[in-house]
Amino acid sequence: MLKKSHLHLILLLVALPFASNAKQLQFEMTKQKGYSQFFYNWLDHQEKQQTLNFNVEHEYLFELFRTMKTYRPKVAKRNVYIALKRTAAKLKTRQTKIIVNKNTANVSFQVLSDNNEERQTAINELLKQQALAQEKYLTDNYYNHYTDSTGVLFVKPDHVRIASESTPIVQSLIKNAQKNFGSLATRDVVNYFLGWIQTIPYSTLENRLTSQGSGFVPPNKLILENQGDCDSKSTLFASVMRALYPHMGIIIIYLPEHALVGLQIPYTQADKYLEIEGNFYVLMEPTGPAVLQAASIAAENERFIEDKNYKVEYVPLAQAEQ
Repeated sequence: MLKKSHLHLILLLVALPFASNAKQLQFEMTKQKGYSQFFYNWLDHQEKQQTLNFNVEHEYLFELFRTMKTYRPKVAKRNVYIALKRTAAKLKTRQTKIIVNKNTANVSFQVLSDNNEERQTAINELLKQQALAQEKYLTDNYYNHYTDSTGVLFVKPDHVRIASESTPIVQSLIKNAQKNFGSLATRDVVNYFLGWIQTIPYSTLENRLTSQGSGFVPPNKLILENQGDCDSKSTLFASVMRALYPHMGIIIIYLPEHALVGLQIPYTQADKYLEIEGNFYVLMEPTGPAVLQAASIAAENERFIEDKNYKVEYVPLAQAEQ
């Protein structure tokens, strides 16, 4: 639970930064033996042309997250039912009878026993196995349970885990991009990658509550298809930032039907940023189509932040740095 969250906004009597529409000038993918080459050309927030080229091995481009499938409640329910039936068979005794039921709404069980201690032991074990079966299905398919800012519990893709496990995909593009950085400041590097992702064509975010992740694509598929929604683009951006800055604090911020990313980088009072328990995260809009530089977000998203209508997930430090 976030104890202290504040959006700091300073109204300055200066012209606001101009937000142009994202424009990807060129995208090329060339398949080679064992890998694919990618080339991008786009206009950044200053309307200057930028380029990025890199290779991705097919092992990662096509195989990573292959087990991730659209969340299917019926399949999840069936897995729980099978786990409960197996557990019930092991716990059944002369004194204890266990009934496992499955209907269109849910899976339930009933324990009948004259031995209260045996009955409670069976109930506890069944509840444990039910939770484990539910969690296993989510984990195997890269999903997690999520409670939104209004308290509604549902299932969504595990964006943080996917961002963390996408390192093999983004390492090559980072290595190639760093050749152009020279002595660029952190914020300039961040803006470079923001512009790249913002100018990738946008696909509309499906309702998180009802879509159960059907519109989300992980970073490898986003790069392959050259298209993604705000959750997908935010995940790619978080992955790039984590690979580039192993020590940096990174959060994904979920608004109603939108997502932002927060980075612990040096900030000014004119920036849009969140303070969370004494830590300051500069806000980023990776989605597009507006090319917004670091610390600038859309006005409607400022209102969600001001109203505290958001939730946050933390991207863990790179494994070697933990």
